[in-house]
Amino acid sequence: MSISPHPTKGPGFWYIVHRPDGNKREYILFEGSEAEARSLDHEIRGVPQDVTYPTIVDTFPRFLPFYQNNKRPGTYTDLQYALKRLLPYFGPMRIPLLLPHHYEAYKTRRLADTYLPGKPTQDPTCDTDDEKLKRKHVGKVTINRELKYLNSILTWAQEQGIVVNHRPKLFPKKQAEGEGRTTLPLAPVEISLLMENMEGNQRILAMLMFLAGLRKTEAFTLRCEDIDLANGIILVRGKGGAIQPVPILDDLVAELTTAKGDRKEGWLVVNPKTDKPYGSIMKSLRTACEKSGCGKHIFHHLLRHTAGTCMMISGTQQRAIQGMLRHADIKTTSIYTHLAGQFIKDEAGKMGSLIKLTNMSKK
Repeated sequence: MSISPHPTKGPGFWYIVHRPDGNKREYILFEGSEAEARSLDHEIRGVPQDVTYPTIVDTFPRFLPFYQNNKRPGTYTDLQYALKRLLPYFGPMRIPLLLPHHYEAYKTRRLADTYLPGKPTQDPTCDTDDEKLKRKHVGKVTINRELKYLNSILTWAQEQGIVVNHRPKLFPKKQAEGEGRTTLPLAPVEISLLMENMEGNQRILAMLMFLAGLRKTEAFTLRCEDIDLANGIILVRGKGGAIQPVPILDDLVAELTTAKGDRKEGWLVVNPKTDKPYGSIMKSLRTACEKSGCGKHIFHHLLRHTAGTCMMISGTQQRAIQGMLRHADIKTTSIYTHLAGQFIKDEAGKMGSLIKLTNMSKK
């Protein structure tokens, strides 16, 4: 018994090779994540599990359905990405026997890994000379995120009566955050050009993250029945299942009216290839960013950051911003004071450069 990627159907499709009579091969087509394919492979083989010392993979037939049913779709999708890194290392390990040095070895291995921005799954041997220069090392923030998902598996296992002797120790928060690049919001002209260059139904998703300040998952999973154009509000199903109203700005009304049409229910936007909500629109964002000439690092949450910063610059009170962005703590909202200050400083610097050039030209 083994699994292998399907040769023609692309990512997410697997062949499970089964030999029911010991000789003749039987190919089972499966659609899903690698973790789910391995779980099914294990189940078909019917190998008795050691309930006292189960491996990480042994838990998946029960853990994955639990996690999918009790977490938001975006969180479950993020788990699938993390498992692609976690499983090759931790998959065959027995949970009660996991020791601190196993976690530290994983952190060391991941810190040595590299990725190509825009093509994170590309093998380094396939890089062009230009792409080799663009490769970056995996950051501590990413590794911490992966280990948090591993910790979720261990927490569930412990609740099932499985002994968990040691848990992963994350990189200190100051270390992880200190390695990242400064998050600079987009300037008004940059956000305008970005939206102009967004194409198809992904444009409305970008607008929801900026003009309504929605988080990625909130925007991608927005449903028609949660949009009240008559009263000008969106009912956002946020963290913890809370439902909160968000005002619809005038610039968003026409876009939502067109996207919703006559539909009363269902997802507002679906990926035409899957008929399900998008998991990412990064490719479109990067393309639009390149077309607009913006040289900043673009990512989904930057649009929400930009929304908060623009509100702060326009003079909106922090309490109002807190309500619009649905922050539980005003301290979270205060970050936009710093972002706005940095933005204003950078913009003012352009004027300073102009003055210096003008003075130089007179000499």
